[in-house]
Amino acid sequence: MTPDITVTDRAREYLGTLLARHPEPGTQLRIYVINPGTSLAHCGISYAPPDAAGAEDARLRLGAFDLLYRSADAPFLAGTTVDYLPTGSGHKLSLKAPNIKCVQPVDDDAPLAQRITYVLETEVNPSLSQHDGTVMLGEVRDGNVAVLKFGGGCHGCGHADHTLRHFVAKVLKERLPELSDVVDDTDHGHAPHRTAAAPLGAAC
Repeated sequence: MTPDITVTDRAREYLGTLLARHPEPGTQLRIYVINPGTSLAHCGISYAPPDAAGAEDARLRLGAFDLLYRSADAPFLAGTTVDYLPTGSGHKLSLKAPNIKCVQPVDDDAPLAQRITYVLETEVNPSLSQHDGTVMLGEVRDGNVAVLKFGGGCHGCGHADHTLRHFVAKVLKERLPELSDVVDDTDHGHAPHRTAAAPLGAAC
């Protein structure tokens, strides 16, 4: 699937100028999505090293340069518009991505992490949002332990442990019986690894 990403002429000119000025020849651009299909999803554009493209990547051809993206992110990037808009102090790269928070259906044999995220977004977070709370998957540890991160009104809340044990864990284990445990990421010392990007522009 090739997403219908619109890059305006002024955005193409701006991005092309950035690449032309970059000191490392062959540097590319990547449009990335963080936490796709969740209430915390956002996207942006960052530089990518010349050899950054992998087997899981696709390219959006924009004339003088390409825009890399993960093939798996295509459904979330559908309908995205990249523009270069005037602001009070100059211009700013802007991304509008209306589908990055849309929950995509998953198959029964999908990776466990995807199925956990699907249950959280379709059954758990709609209830937590009534209290300005949210929870997301940090990682799957030891093959079948879901390590969760609470946010919003749930972050630091004195009732978070009760919510985890009597609501979140209960729902997850009912839907995904292969889970051996569901824990809060503050309950252990192994934090999920994340790769920080240096964005040129991010979605609103």
